[in-house]
Amino acid sequence: ELAFPASQADALWNALVPAGVKPAGLGARDTLRLEMGMALYGNDIDDTVTPLEANLAWLVKLPKGDFVGRDALVAQKEKGLSRKLVGFTMQDRNFPRHGYPVFFNGAPSGVVCSGTMSPTLGIPIGTAYLPLEGAKEGTTFEVEIRGKRVPATVTKPGPSPPWGPREPVCLPRRDRGPGGGGEGARVGLSSRRSAIRQCGGVDRGQPRRGFVEHVD
Repeated sequence: ELAFPASQADALWNALVPAGVKPAGLGARDTLRLEMGMALYGNDIDDTVTPLEANLAWLVKLPKGDFVGRDALVAQKEKGLSRKLVGFTMQDRNFPRHGYPVFFNGAPSGVVCSGTMSPTLGIPIGTAYLPLEGAKEGTTFEVEIRGKRVPATVTKPGPSPPWGPREPVCLPRRDRGPGGGGEGARVGLSSRRSAIRQCGGVDRGQPRRGFVEHVD
């Protein structure tokens, strides 16, 4: 991302594109960060959400001493959370857009915070806040899409494993590298594409860092 005076936009664009820089819209950036399980301020987090609720407790070091908001976090941790940010997946081609109503056990539970059809994974993914009893992996709830409630399944967002367990991609056993790498060796890109075609899958191109273990 670049920030610069609007008056320089034309000159900067005309200099960068011929140099090989590829433009990426905000939609592409939003999809990539969601695939990695990264929270976006204004969608997944805001001033009504605490780090404990948003799975960001690892960023808040309560033992380090006093800081703004520490007392509130300590009190919330002692009392226990009432809701938690979860990742979820859906079946078919359902598209969970930001703002779609969410229901757990038939009762309203906020809205979809972030949602998209993941181009890397080929499945619908999203995030939402659910009551603590509904935040366990494998729990089902509903997302209202165009007036119809569609089932969704809670899963762990992010790349390890990416958005929960799924059927493994059908690929040949990894070859042992020159150093006898075995499990650590990688299947080459051409071999990967060939194997995907043989298994009737779709080659989505070289995966981004973070999804390598799942695809390769």
